[in-house]
Amino acid sequence: MTVAPSAAARAKKAPADHQGSEPPFDVEAAAKAAAAEGAGEAFPFTLRGEAFTIPTQTDWPLEVSTLLTQNDLSGAIGLLLNGNFDRFLTVHPTMGEVNALFRGVAEWAGVDTLGN
Repeated sequence: MTVAPSAAARAKKAPADHQGSEPPFDVEAAAKAAAAEGAGEAFPFTLRGEAFTIPTQTDWPLEVSTLLTQNDLSGAIGLLLNGNFDRFLTVHPTMGEVNALFRGVAEWAGVDTLGN
């Protein structure tokens, strides 16, 4: 009995300029499939009566992790709120509220911490 290699195994073997008979590993399709399998929920929150949503962690732009490691909370929130950052700023969040938000998001995402 022969077992076909997994998509991840095929992706490791495929050269950058893939010319083989099998199609190259489609990262976008694999990420969408993984998100659909363990989709989870977005993180809705309110601040002073305004409702916002942070997408599931699998949908976060990669830049979010860089911004968090640089303690650029405004930049990270801006990306996570996907165009609603200006509206977020109109409620004049305090640093305590931002810290509480990040603690809540970290707990929801199942990680120890997000930034400071």
